Amino acid sequence: GFGDSPELRTVTNSIDDWTVTLDISADEYYGGQLVKRALARYPLHVVRMDVDPETNPFGLAWDCYNGAPQRIEGNVETPAAPSKGVFK
Repeated sequence: GFGDSPELRTVTNSIDDWTVTLDISADEYYGGQLVKRALARYPLHVVRMDVDPETNPFGLAWDCYNGAPQRIEGNVETPAAPSKGVFK
């Protein structure tokens, strides 16, 4: 990921459009245990629009993707299953 730096997540294409990178973590659980974690990166195309400031005070809209979403490969650690019984 990019950490928390907004400068690395946002690329200015022009005065009225940007590419914003959105990283998503989707976790799947079964019986309260994490069984799968999928990471994906979405390059979103955001544009400035002339709209009613009452409904959209920033005047920004998500136009489309600015490229294909990508799966993020990494060393994803899943928590170890808790031990049961006397022996560990």
